[in-house]
Amino acid sequence: MQTRDIGGYDIKLPKHGPQKIETPPDQIGMHALVIATAKRGGGKTVALTNLCKNLVKDKALDRLLVVSPTWGSNKHMFEGLPVEESDIHHEPGPPVVPDVVGKVEEEMKDWKAYKEKAKLRKQLEAALRACRSDADIINISPQLLIDAFNLDVFQQPPKHKYNGKRPVLGLFIDDSQATKLFNSAAFQNMVLKHRHIGDGLGISIFMAVQTYSAQTGGMPKALRENCTHLLLFRTKSQPVLKQIAEENDLSEDQFMPLYEYATGSDDHDFLFIDFNPKTHDRKFRKNFNQYIVVPKDVFAEQGGADQPAPGGLPQAGQKHGRDGHPIR
Repeated sequence: MQTRDIGGYDIKLPKHGPQKIETPPDQIGMHALVIATAKRGGGKTVALTNLCKNLVKDKALDRLLVVSPTWGSNKHMFEGLPVEESDIHHEPGPPVVPDVVGKVEEEMKDWKAYKEKAKLRKQLEAALRACRSDADIINISPQLLIDAFNLDVFQQPPKHKYNGKRPVLGLFIDDSQATKLFNSAAFQNMVLKHRHIGDGLGISIFMAVQTYSAQTGGMPKALRENCTHLLLFRTKSQPVLKQIAEENDLSEDQFMPLYEYATGSDDHDFLFIDFNPKTHDRKFRKNFNQYIVVPKDVFAEQGGADQPAPGGLPQAGQKHGRDGHPIR
């Protein structure tokens, strides 16, 4: 194909992108919009709380807000998570949205205030170190001394509840599908903008739902399309499986072996899909602890990207290593 370059129209990336939240290679990327879909008692809340606990362990989750009308019977699942009593909404209604947004904004305001105080304290300490004698103190800028006094950093360094770390927030929504909250335009707008609220601090969202897609009561299409991670438990709905296959640019013949292997051993197993994997071989997992790796010699080329071909996956119950070979 013949081409002709056009000068002066190259795309230039901004010098400073959004602040990145560092996570280990095998941990999910943040901010995230995670959906777990399973029937009642299928294990979705247990799986998502385990994911959150691992994020806390990896220093990628500092505060978790919860919306759950069944908190009283499920709170034991949240033990060990940074959930404050004031951050629990027992009623999934419209007031949840301004409360969540307000708390994210408050965290960003507190962090910015700490950064300003820390900078001022650093300037004060540098000015004091430059003094060779007590008499030299008169040479320190009066405005610096006044600002340090007014911001309460004159006597000691500023304190921050996360020790100066930019906070990472999460919102856990459980048993709230088909409620006034899910049907709220404000809620859907907040979820779609979750990375940007709070002046860019953002919040990750974890949703446990019984229905992924349906005419009524299912996940709104806009939220499904912006999902970054999906926990798919066993389902009898072939239309849903076909839809998820299409969302992954896979045919049913390519997708079903992935799904059957991941969910075929136990009622609480699930296929974990990362729609923005850190590397191409980290997209599919059985639960959180086993990558489903398709050997490259059985990959099929479609649309310029490697996709798993039929017959290239392990059978349910058979353990495989990361190289795709059976573990004997």
